[in-house]
Amino acid sequence: MIFFFLLLFAMFLALIAQHFVGPVPVIGSRVLLMPIIMFYGALALPVPGMLALAFIGGFMWDALNVLMVDGNVEIAMGWKSIEQVLAKREPEDLESVLRRVHERLRELREAFSGNRAELTKARIQRAATERGKAFSDRLRGKK
Repeated sequence: MIFFFLLLFAMFLALIAQHFVGPVPVIGSRVLLMPIIMFYGALALPVPGMLALAFIGGFMWDALNVLMVDGNVEIAMGWKSIEQVLAKREPEDLESVLRRVHERLRELREAFSGNRAELTKARIQRAATERGKAFSDRLRGKK
């Protein structure tokens, strides 16, 4: 029981710390620390503890990444985890997963091709700029 609460505390600290850790210089991507601790907890805890840790971790992640559209919350905190549990009550067979991947193979190949990198990078930068502007406008009381 103490180990469970220790992992919860470590996940909370990792969630905060991952925003202060810069990108890896070689590849330019960030390391998400909280999911690493959550995956460790999934391996180390029994099933009820793992499910509780995953639900609380999802709630913490949703609290950090709540999507606001015109002042309204698009997805409320915690509902994403509940939606994922309800959507996948039964395991999906491998054949249907592979069939879906095969149907979307052309789209996946196009999405991962080298010529999309600049477009994706521009979209990410534009979204970050718009999010920052919306946040500062909300702080100033503008809508």
